[in-house]
Parts: sequence; C-alpha cells; structure tokens
Amino acid sequence: MVMAGIYSYNKIAKNTVMLYIRMIVMMVITFYTTRVLLSYLGVEDFGIFNVLMGVITMFSFVSTSMTVATQRFISYEIGRNNFEMVKQVFSASIYIYIIAIIISIVLFETIGLWYVINYINVPDGRQSAALIVYQLTIIQFIFMTIRIPYNSAVIAYEKMSFYAYMSIVEAVLSLTLIYLLIVFNGDKLIIYSILLATSKVIIHYVYVAYCRKATAECRLMPYRDIDNSTFKEIFSFSGWNIFGSLAVTANNQGINLIINYFAGVIVNASVGISTQLTMGLYNLVGNLQTAFNPQLIKLYAAQEYDSFRVLLFRNSRYCFYLFLLILIPLYTTIDYALFLWLGKECVYAVEFCRCMLVFLAIESLAYPLTVAIQANGKIQLYQKVSGILFLSLVPISWGLCKIGLSPISIFVARIFQNIAIFILRYLYIQRVLHFDISNFFKQVILPCSFVTIISFPIPLAVYNIGGTSLISFIGTICVSILIVSITVYRFGLSSNERDSIKNIIKSKLK
Repeated sequence: MVMAGIYSYNKIAKNTVMLYIRMIVMMVITFYTTRVLLSYLGVEDFGIFNVLMGVITMFSFVSTSMTVATQRFISYEIGRNNFEMVKQVFSASIYIYIIAIIISIVLFETIGLWYVINYINVPDGRQSAALIVYQLTIIQFIFMTIRIPYNSAVIAYEKMSFYAYMSIVEAVLSLTLIYLLIVFNGDKLIIYSILLATSKVIIHYVYVAYCRKATAECRLMPYRDIDNSTFKEIFSFSGWNIFGSLAVTANNQGINLIINYFAGVIVNASVGISTQLTMGLYNLVGNLQTAFNPQLIKLYAAQEYDSFRVLLFRNSRYCFYLFLLILIPLYTTIDYALFLWLGKECVYAVEFCRCMLVFLAIESLAYPLTVAIQANGKIQLYQKVSGILFLSLVPISWGLCKIGLSPISIFVARIFQNIAIFILRYLYIQRVLHFDISNFFKQVILPCSFVTIISFPIPLAVYNIGGTSLISFIGTICVSILIVSITVYRFGLSSNERDSIKNIIKSKLK
C-alpha cells in the first residue's frame, strides 16, 4: 500500500507539471491567436465569428455538464477495478452524447438560427457569410462533443502526456490555420471556419485511434448490452450538474445585463476583458485539478478514505500554490499587463481583473472540495444550495447599482459569494464524508494564507519603485516567482514534503 501511495504521488506530480506547462503554452498561444486573428479577419469579421461561437456556447452547457459525469464514472469504476463497468459507462456516454448532439442540432437549427437571423447585428453584405460560418461552427460543436468520452477516458486512465501534447497541437494548429489564410483566395472568414472545422474532425479521430490502442475498454458496445441502470446513474448525476451550470450561466449573464443597464457598453467591454482573462486562468485552475481528479475518485471508490483525505488536503494546497505563482505577479502588474495586451486603457478593467484574481484564488483552494463531492456522488443538495447562492447575486447586483454604487461593488460581491460557496462545499463534505474542519483549517487554510501574506510585499515594492515600464514588469514577475517559490518551500510544505523535494533534486543531479 505504501509503494502504491508513493507511486500515485509521483505520478500526480509528473501529471501536474505536464498540465501546468500545457496550460501556460496554451494561454500564450490563445492570447496571441486572438491578436493575429483580429488582424487577418478585421474587426467586423472577427466580431461575427465570436458572436456566432457565443451562440453555440450558450446551447452547449448540457455537454459541458456531462463531461464531469463521464470522467467521474469512468474513474470510479477504474478505482473499483471493475473494467466491465468501464466499458458500459464509456459506451453509455457515447450514446448519451449522440442524443445530446441531436437535441442540440434541433436547437441550433430552430431557436439558434432564428436568433442569428433576427438578432445578430451583422454588417450589410455579410449575412450569407454569417449563416455559412454558423453551420460550420455547428460541425465543430458536433465533433468536439462526441470527443468528450474519449477525452474523459484519457484523463481517467491518467494519460496526461498525450492529453497535454494533443491540447498544445490543437492550439498550434488553430494558430497555423490563420497563417494559411494567406495561401487561399476568397472569403477569409468562411475559409478559416472551414479549416477550423476540419481540424476538429481530425483531432477527434486521433483521440479515437489513441484510445482504442491504449485501452481495451474504449470500444462502443451494442446498446442492448448496456444495463439501463448505467444510463439512469449518468443521467441523474448529469441532471444536477446541468442545474448547477444553468445557475452559473444565469449568474454571469444576469450580471452582464445589469451592468449594461446601469453603466452601458463601455463598462461591458471591460467586463468582457476581465471575463476573457478569468476564463483563461480558470482553465488553468481546472487543468491543475485534472491531474488529481482520477486519483481522488479512484481512492474513494476503493474505500481508502484516509489516503483520500490526505490527497485532498495536498491537492488544495498544491493547486493554490501553483496558482499563486501567477496570481501575485499578475495582480501586482495588472495595469501594465492589460496595456501590453490591449494597447489602451479601459475603464474599470484593472479593478475588475483584480477582483476576479481574488475570486480565482479562493476557487483554486476550494475547487478540490467539489471533486470530493462528485466522488461521493451525492450532489443533489449541494447543487440546489450552490445554485441558489449563484442566482442570489443577480438581485444583489441590481440592488447595489440601484443605490448608486459603482460596478466594482458587484465584483466585490462576487468575492464574498465565492467565500460563501467555499464554506458550503466544506460543510457539505464535512457532513457527507465526516471531515474534521480543524484539520483542514490547520493543514490547508493557515499555510496558504500565511504564504500569501508574506509573498505579496516584496513584489509590490519592486513594481512601485520601478514604475510602469517593461523592465519593472519583467523584474516584478521574476521576483514574484522567486519569492513565492522560496516562501512555499519554507513555510507552505511539511518537513516530509521538503525532504521529498530534496530527494527528487538529488536523484536528478546524479
């Protein structure tokens, strides 16, 4: 058992490094791709492309919610060494996604198409191109959705190297397609959409081929051979996740509408900037968690509850520390970072982004608790209460603006909302999994808080002394990473964890 635990931690460390590198590379490529695509397509076509992708995204919350269910059930059955059930879960997921795709296509071609034709503000002469691009984005959605069971299997089997490499390849491919627009003559928006849809088809079949080669369970079983109870469990779990996703979507869109009503589109632009930054960093938090998810669920399925608790506590700390490496330099230099990215200042953008960085810091600490809830499978009450907490921010935001407070107050309220949801997560797992709140406070909250408090002053001083310049920006980033690394090593890790790091370094130097 000890050897198995050591093997698991080493594997998690390797997977975490791979996913951390993956996300950093992808963030750089994604931000650069946005800039290049804007240059090649022009403002109008770039706007059309993003609006149409947004319409697809609005209807894709069902498949997104089901991703969690697929990963959870595959990992759970692997943890029980029940590979026959892995086959059933995998096949059932594919059939469910096929149903979801059919329903989505009906929505896309009715409500979605009606919305695009009647409410999307497209410049004169570009309506036909917009409709063609809309159909091509539906093709992208189909192949990205049907890929989810294979993607989930890759993560459940902890094939993180393949997952990281393919994600980077996909991001690089998206960037390369933009430069191919030089070669082709014709409508660049349509050509880019065709190339992008083609790339999604190719990536899907690469995943299919890899899963079939790497695992024996990734084979589609006949529908009649799958137990009906498997479908019921996945549908039940997915249904409550869908409710939670709907609450989050309503929360975000409601806040945008309220800000638009009270402050106008200029402030909405700043909200959009903070949202894009937040989504990039939120994906980073999620990807750091991805390395731990399969092990956590497998340990719970194997009823190794002590190892499960130890790993969960480490998970919360490690994810927070890794996020802190980005949080402190970005929070400190956000004004100059936004200037480098956008080339101009946007009202409230700095304040919005800083609030969302604090929001994400709390989320990086609390995110693992959500995985613990999902591992147990009893998510109904949690999704109900968290959904109410998410939705409550909409009337609160209206009230804050109504009494004359600035839009910044809404983002401050979001921080307190996330603290409330964090407390809910912990109280829920304390009730369901019988956690000791004092141990979590001592082993996670205290060290993370202490490391954060003592890591901030020096980077802030360096940036304030150097002023808003490129040299000061680069210097602050380097100092921040160094300070956080030293502080985490000295005060954020236990003596056993420090000894493990020393042993790893010594083994690498031999």
